[in-house]
Amino acid sequence: MAAGEKSHRQQGYDQFHPSGRILQVEYAKMAVTRKGGPIAALRCKDGILLITARALPRSILQIQSDRKIFFVDKHICVAISGLIFDANAVVGYMKRKCVQYKVTYGCPIPVEVLCDDTASVLHSMTLKGDSRPIAVNFVVAGIDKNLGPQLFTMDLAGTFDEWKAVAVGSGSEKIMDDLLQLKSIDSSETIQNAWPHFKSTIIKTFFRETTETIHESTTKKDSDELSAAWDVEAYIGTETSNGAVCWSRIDDNELK
Repeated sequence: MAAGEKSHRQQGYDQFHPSGRILQVEYAKMAVTRKGGPIAALRCKDGILLITARALPRSILQIQSDRKIFFVDKHICVAISGLIFDANAVVGYMKRKCVQYKVTYGCPIPVEVLCDDTASVLHSMTLKGDSRPIAVNFVVAGIDKNLGPQLFTMDLAGTFDEWKAVAVGSGSEKIMDDLLQLKSIDSSETIQNAWPHFKSTIIKTFFRETTETIHESTTKKDSDELSAAWDVEAYIGTETSNGAVCWSRIDDNELK
């Protein structure tokens, strides 16, 4: 065992490294980077554009066997990048929180309140020696009755931020660069005006980054068994005339 490894084990992964790092948090971020597929989202004046992808490493894998997009309430959609089994536990917590808030206050939970509460739980997982960080990053999109479309991210360390446009997961750096070039990144744009730019720029980059990630993680032996390289989901969230929030999945043919 190397001297550095021995020092780390004696110190404990939940304690600060002499350099100021927390090792277990950094290891969890590495897991998200390696296992998490890309997510891109854009907040518009009248709704949200959201797209995710995940690798299908085997032809016998059912596309419906796990998901990357969850609806924790009628007005809130959550996309995850990282370990699915970790995400399921957090998504379950968020669903219960939405129900509890509605029972207590008689109205749907604001998106920011849900993110604040859940981020605190994620952060608490980094403070205990008998637990580990949740190896997932979250994109939370919703439409509040008073505030309109909302877009947040939550990372495994318990930080949450609000965005006009965001990308997380593998290849997110390139996708973010393209998002910054969009004329429609101004949240005063409508979905109808933003969609052509989003489709022509972001989705092409999205597919390219996803495909490159899959090729990097797939051996030559496995490559002959691939029947579908990726599974992509894209949703548009809008508010209807009666105040209800509608999440519509974009047809696969429309993405190509």
